[in-house]
Amino acid sequence: MTLRRLWLIVALLCYLGLAVYQLELPGLHYDEAREAGLNAMEIVTGAPITAFREAGISLGGRTFPVMVQDYIGALNVYLALPFLALTGVGVPNLR
Repeated sequence: MTLRRLWLIVALLCYLGLAVYQLELPGLHYDEAREAGLNAMEIVTGAPITAFREAGISLGGRTFPVMVQDYIGALNVYLALPFLALTGVGVPNLR
């Protein structure tokens, strides 16, 4: 292993350590919670979905959101679903 590669590994480990340290702080901001968290949490927990302006698709008696806000689609919601379903609902899991 060359010295350059060793420094790269050390730098990456330092970065990961600092990035993961206190991941839950300072808490969720409104946009993080609204754009992905709320609807994904409702889908995972089985709660009624609050579809934005009632823009949703009904499948099997459940409503799935199409839009999160006027200009934001629900792709983030569906990308967050596997992580929240596997690890539970929480700030680090959503980030």
